[in-house]
Amino acid sequence: MNLLSGAVTGRDKRMDKLIIRLLAHSSLTDWCWVDDTGHIKQSGYQSKISTIPSNPEAEIVVLIPTLQTLITEITLPPKIGQKHWRAAAASILEEQISEELEEVHIAIGAPSSANQYPVIVVKRVFITQWIEELNSAQLKPTVMIPDCYALPWEPDHATIWWEHDITLVRLSKNRGFAIEGTQLHWVLSGSLDNTSVTALDIWHRDQAPPLENIVLPTHAHTTPNEYLPLFATALEQPPAINLLQAEFSVSKQSTINTKELIRWGIQVFSVWLVMFIGGYSLEWSIFSKRNATLENTITALYHEVFPDAKSVVSPKQRIEHELSSLNQQGNQTDFIPMMYTVEIVHKNLPEITVQAAEYHHLTLQIQVSAQDFKHIDQLDAALVKQGLQVKRENASTSAEGVSARLTLSGGSV
Repeated sequence: MNLLSGAVTGRDKRMDKLIIRLLAHSSLTDWCWVDDTGHIKQSGYQSKISTIPSNPEAEIVVLIPTLQTLITEITLPPKIGQKHWRAAAASILEEQISEELEEVHIAIGAPSSANQYPVIVVKRVFITQWIEELNSAQLKPTVMIPDCYALPWEPDHATIWWEHDITLVRLSKNRGFAIEGTQLHWVLSGSLDNTSVTALDIWHRDQAPPLENIVLPTHAHTTPNEYLPLFATALEQPPAINLLQAEFSVSKQSTINTKELIRWGIQVFSVWLVMFIGGYSLEWSIFSKRNATLENTITALYHEVFPDAKSVVSPKQRIEHELSSLNQQGNQTDFIPMMYTVEIVHKNLPEITVQAAEYHHLTLQIQVSAQDFKHIDQLDAALVKQGLQVKRENASTSAEGVSARLTLSGGSV
C-alpha cells in the first residue's frame, strides 16, 4: 500500500463498485452500484446506511461532505523522506487548522507538480464515526474522498455544483471547496485568482447562480434528479488522494474500535493513578500549569484582537464580550457585502490607499489616503452609487497628501 493514495493504487482490473455519498447535515446517504462495464445497476437516494446492499468483494468509494474538510496544497522540500511527509505537512498547516493537530487526520496525495502535494484535513472524530457507521452495516470502504472530487471536471475549467444550501466547487483535479449557495459569489472571484481556469461549468436544477463580476465564459447544465451516474463517470479514474491512510487505512479499519477502547481505558487509569498517588496537590499543580498556559494564549490572542491596546485589561472578559457581540449580530451583519463593495470600488480608484478597516455595530469604518480630496470625493460618490451610506470623519492634510476616515453603513451589492 502506498502512503500517498492508500488502497487506490495497484488496481489492475475493473470490478463492481459501490459509491456512497454521505450527505452534509444529514444521517442519510445517496448510493449506487456500478458494474464492471461502468453502468449503474442499482441506486438509492436519501437512504439509511443500514439499507445499502453490501458485497465484500467490491470496491467501496465513500464521498464525504467537502464542507467538513480542508483541501489545500503544500510544497515539501525535495529531499525529505516519505515517512516524514505527514509530520512536515502538519507543521506547515498548523496556522490554518483551528483544532489541535492531534485532533485532525491529515492525508497526503500524489504530487501534482514538482514538490507540490495535495492535502486533505478532516477531524479524527468525523472519519472515525463514518468508518464505524459503515462497518456496522458490513461496508468496508476502500476509498474515501471529499464529494467535490466526484464532480465532472476538465483541465482549465472550474465546475460548480449549485445547490442553495451547500454548493460544491472544483477548481482543479486536486482543489475544491464547499460553501453555502447564497455566499458563492462573494468568494468565487478570489478563489479563481492564481489559477489556470478559463471557463466555468455550472450544474444547477432550476436556475443558474448569480455570479456578479465573473467575466469568464460559462456553460450551464441541468442537474439530473438521479445524479450519481454523472458522479460515477467522474470517478472512473482513481483519485490522486485517499483519506484512508495511516491508522485509517483499509488494513487497520477493523482495529479502530479496539484502539479507541484501549486509549480510553489508559486515560481513565491515568487519572485514577494521579489522584491516588499524588492526591489533590498534584492535581492542583497540573491544573495550575494548564491555567498558566491558557492565560498566555489568551493574552496573545488579546493583542491580536486589540492591537492598539497598550496593556492587557481583563483579556478573557473583553474577548468574550467581542465574540458575544459578533454572535448576537449573526447573519444580520453586512460585513461581507460591504467589504466586497469596497474592494470592487477600490479596484477602479488606484489613487486611493485603504490603510485600515474596522467593523462593529453594523458599520464599517475605513481609513483612506490620497494625494488630494478630489480622489476621496470620487470614492465617496462611487460607494454611494453602490447603495452604501457614507459619512466622512477626521479628514486631515499633510505633506504626503490627505487622509480621512469613512463610516459606511447599509446597502448591498
